[in-house]
Amino acid sequence: MDTAYSDRLKELMTLIIGEAPKTQILSKAKALKIELSISLKDIQEVIHLLDGMVNQYARDEAWVDGFWLPESSDRESPRLSVPTFRGIREPARVLLAPNREHVLEIANKVASNGIVDTRDVIRQLRAEGDQHPDRALAIGTGNILVRHGWQKIAVGKYKKLGKGSR
Repeated sequence: MDTAYSDRLKELMTLIIGEAPKTQILSKAKALKIELSISLKDIQEVIHLLDGMVNQYARDEAWVDGFWLPESSDRESPRLSVPTFRGIREPARVLLAPNREHVLEIANKVASNGIVDTRDVIRQLRAEGDQHPDRALAIGTGNILVRHGWQKIAVGKYKKLGKGSR
């Protein structure tokens, strides 16, 4: 498997095989892991924004939100498998995209007089472990609400429209 990070991984393995001090191995591994985590976060944000643009301006039932691999025939976003080593605790899974139905369910629960503030929805998603950046969650939540019969009335505030008013 050759990736943009292959040389860095080989360098780390050389340190491990060469029995380098634990602090040196951990320092290199931590730096690489931070770089990879930042890259993943950036990619998640771009995919989320791309999904929002397509859903807003070129909506299509066949469009798959979230990570998508061409060989996947699923309508669901496939889970990306990451090899793990025994004895190493697997990190907590990061939610790749908030579930539309769940966002709508939360919005209906926290709505006051038919008006919902996206900050309340985001607060609940955070309590449930969602780790998306606030801005991405706010945009995504707003897009979901608008697509499902809510009208934007102010920054971060949406009003539920009646069936005949849309």
